[in-house]
Amino acid sequence: YLALTDGCSEGMELNIAGSGPLHDFYEAEILKVFPRAQFHGWVSPEKYRDLIYSCDVLVHASNFEPYGIPPVEAFLLGKRVVASAGVFSALDLAEISNRVELFAPGDAIGLARCVAELVRSPKKIYRLEDKPEAVKVLAPHANISAIQKVLSG
Repeated sequence: YLALTDGCSEGMELNIAGSGPLHDFYEAEILKVFPRAQFHGWVSPEKYRDLIYSCDVLVHASNFEPYGIPPVEAFLLGKRVVASAGVFSALDLAEISNRVELFAPGDAIGLARCVAELVRSPKKIYRLEDKPEAVKVLAPHANISAIQKVLSG
C-alpha cells in the first residue's frame, strides 16, 4: 500500500505485502528506487487489517483474479484503489467510482503511471465522487442478508 504522510510524497511510505516466485526480484528492483520500502511477505489477517486501515492507496497488481477481496475492502474503507484490470472486483468498482485507477494486466509501466500520478497529485487520493446508489450494492450488510436468505431457503 501507499501511505502519504500529511499528503506529501516526501513522507510517503511503501509497504508491500504478499509473496510469490518473483518476490525477491521485485524487492531488489523496488529498493533501488525506493530504499525505504518495507516488504512484509505473507501477512496474518491482523497484520493485513492494520496495513489496509493505515494505507491511503491500495495497489493490487495481480494479473488475474476472478474477484479479489482486498480492493473491495479498501474501497469500503474509503481508500483509493489502483488495480490491474484483470482483477474483476476492480472492474466493478471502477464503474461506480472515480477512486479506482486501472492498468492493463502485466503492464508495469501502466502501474507506474497510475502511482506516479497519485504521488504528483496527492489531493486526488482523497477526492470522493462516488455514485451513492451504486456503492450500496457493495455494502457487506446487504450482501450478507441476501446470502442468509438464499441459505435459509
